[in-house]
Amino acid sequence: MKIGTTLTLKSRSSNENHDMIYSCKLIDETEEYLIVTPPVDEKTRQTKVFINGTELLVSFIKENHAVYQFKSQIIKKTNMPHPALMILKPEKDSLKRIQRRHFVRVKTTLDLVVSSPENGFSPFETVTVDISGGGLMLVVPKGVQLNIGDLLHISLVLPTDAVDGESLDLLGKVVRLSHSADIKRASVTFIDLPFQIEQQLIRYCFLIQRQERRKELGNIER
Repeated sequence: MKIGTTLTLKSRSSNENHDMIYSCKLIDETEEYLIVTPPVDEKTRQTKVFINGTELLVSFIKENHAVYQFKSQIIKKTNMPHPALMILKPEKDSLKRIQRRHFVRVKTTLDLVVSSPENGFSPFETVTVDISGGGLMLVVPKGVQLNIGDLLHISLVLPTDAVDGESLDLLGKVVRLSHSADIKRASVTFIDLPFQIEQQLIRYCFLIQRQERRKELGNIER
């Protein structure tokens, strides 16, 4: 695990009525502990104050795109010179690799500008049907001709806590075309996606997924 790695923390504290998920970054380590930035809620961007001894399920993504998890706990706060947390460092044999056969895919409507790297068609604007860390499905506007195997340059703004969001430029390839209710859709897989951008997309998908689950729980409680 490299310094700067983003960690996802799932609170296993008994005083929570549902799992809470936060993110932080690894900034240092000792033989026994990992030292991380104060965890923040990805939705509200508020810093979480943990009680010493709080149990955590920690996950992170390595450069080979594999996801690893381990159990840990909050040890104490520290200053070095900025506020940070010390959490228990996992033993090597306690790391668990999570088998990820496919990326989490969520339904969401994002505005896109699509052009052809090969000048095969004129640029057009459209929206997503869904998105994941590995690709997306988009609506093909009437009059636009796409074929399986076409390369696409896709520009989109990923909603974040920043006012203007995060602008992403992606390269993709059309792998499937489908029709439903007079609407044509194209499934696109990303090509040569930088690791950091993949992480951004995955985290966005997890955020949308959690928001949907909270809505479902809210409807059940009513």
